[in-house]
Amino acid sequence: MTNQECWSLYMERVESPELFKTWGFIYMVGAALQRRVWMSSAESAIFPNQFVVLSGEAGLGKSQVSSVVKRILAEPSKLVGHGDEERTRPLLRLAADSTTFESLISETAKATSTHRLPDGKMYVHNSITFVLDEFCSIFKMYSDDLKTFLLSAYTCGSYDRTTQKHKKELINNMCVGLLAGTTPDQVRKIIK
Repeated sequence: MTNQECWSLYMERVESPELFKTWGFIYMVGAALQRRVWMSSAESAIFPNQFVVLSGEAGLGKSQVSSVVKRILAEPSKLVGHGDEERTRPLLRLAADSTTFESLISETAKATSTHRLPDGKMYVHNSITFVLDEFCSIFKMYSDDLKTFLLSAYTCGSYDRTTQKHKKELINNMCVGLLAGTTPDQVRKIIK
């Protein structure tokens, strides 16, 4: 049985369109891979981060899928290589369900992961994942700044910002993923 077949069996009793369940699975795999896996192109690396928005009328089952994905991604994993001490922590950094723009930047900057590459060099990236019941919840204030941040995040680039108090914030090697639900009416409101 493939992983996707296992997922389908696991989600069998969830009352939600199959398309939502499929995209929930695809998102979950990409979120788990973070910036640890990539494809190379002539110009740059392509990472598996995704922005997936499940759009449909209220009561269709968007949050049923997102809540299962979030629960699985938040599950603690056993850490190995730390002597006899057994430690667990979530495999991924999950962002808050509702946040201010400043907190979003701060939280992403703190989501640092370090990995040793085969050549011995250290590779540092900032990977974070959002799983939101309502996509528009992050567009409360500073929507222009948020759009700029999300564009940089989607391309897995860096984000450089100077605050009004001249505080410099730089986030390198981002990998931000987003799974959210919304209704067509909410999409129309944020596009205006």
